[in-house]
Amino acid sequence: MKNIHFKTCTCLLGILLILFSGIQVKGASLEVQQESKVSGTVTDEKGEPVIGASVVVVESKQGTITDIDGKFLVNVPKNGHLKVSYIGYETQEVAVKNGQLLKIVLKEESTALNEVVVVGYGTMKRKEMTSAISHIGAKDLNQISSLDASMLLQGKVSSVSVSNTALADPNNQGSIQIRGVSSRNAGLGPLIVVDGVPGGDMTNINPADIESIDVLKDGAATALWGGRGANGVVLITTKRGMYSKKEIKVDYKFGLGLPVNQPEFADAYTYAKARNEALRYDGLQPDMDEASFLAGGNSDLYPNVDWQKEALRNHTTSHQLDITFRGGGKRLRYFSVLNYKNDMGLLNSKYTDYTDRYNSQMKKYFLNLRMNLDVDITDATKLKLNMLGMLRETKRPTTSEATLFEQIFNNNYFFKN
Repeated sequence: MKNIHFKTCTCLLGILLILFSGIQVKGASLEVQQESKVSGTVTDEKGEPVIGASVVVVESKQGTITDIDGKFLVNVPKNGHLKVSYIGYETQEVAVKNGQLLKIVLKEESTALNEVVVVGYGTMKRKEMTSAISHIGAKDLNQISSLDASMLLQGKVSSVSVSNTALADPNNQGSIQIRGVSSRNAGLGPLIVVDGVPGGDMTNINPADIESIDVLKDGAATALWGGRGANGVVLITTKRGMYSKKEIKVDYKFGLGLPVNQPEFADAYTYAKARNEALRYDGLQPDMDEASFLAGGNSDLYPNVDWQKEALRNHTTSHQLDITFRGGGKRLRYFSVLNYKNDMGLLNSKYTDYTDRYNSQMKKYFLNLRMNLDVDITDATKLKLNMLGMLRETKRPTTSEATLFEQIFNNNYFFKN
């Protein structure tokens, strides 16, 4: 009996230990997940509040922005960290203690102030500028992959709107507007200046050729071009050779585009049933044979075709290949790039199996060769030579993209299988 009593006590003790250990583990997990509200202010070195500074919790990746007084309020876990950043200032990471009121002082980023910016009459440092000019370097431009150079500006520059409403057509380019619509009748696009030559076209520029882009917004910055710069000016500087060993670089990019928010349509039977019901509510005689549509026997008299599926592909593809040569010595420096682009649109071309005489697919083929040479004839005389050769082939239907989609979506027999 004593042995049985001892075993029973041992089992009860083990169960109690398990329960208490479970409670302890659960309590620990709750303690880790506890959060507290932390408030503070963000100012610059002069004590002025920084409006719109980004305050992000490092552990949870959640954050907020400072208000008009530079204040913020955010939930932070115990022993958490905050990362505070703002354009033109150095990013800071601050350790947080519970109940602590933070006062964060951001320091100006010296590299941003010493950045060289291209203006109409040469170059100057950013800290010396008084007009509205935005500079984007090659590092920022290479963050996204796009065959259209104009789309590289999207989301990179304040007060600049870049949109492309016909991405299904590879021959269409983005529309750039600087500081909104400036005219109702005249063109809205800015003046494009490539390596100092005005009147360029961003469609013909390979994104891999671009060293930097400067956007001139106000009248003081665009005064050199007069009325031609009324909608702003985009200065594009292409890459050049440098005093270094020969550099050969091969870069290949593949893009896949997927349509979003496409409308879904009812099948033939559902459409016929809904139409007859609507006619009955209006006191009219139904005119659709629901039974025949449901049976689906005669596809000529009772069609059930998804024209969206027949006319459009479910994705677009793009290919880009760049072969770059760069280098030079003290007297001669060179930059050369061979670029090939192949971009396919969204139209379905499966019916080319039946006939090769007509292909409705929207396509774009580019073959570009750019060569920039810098020759130091003497110490005081320098020669710059820019050469660009281009072969371009585009294919598209005679009807615009808007008309094509309108015909597809408004087809009376647009029924989904």
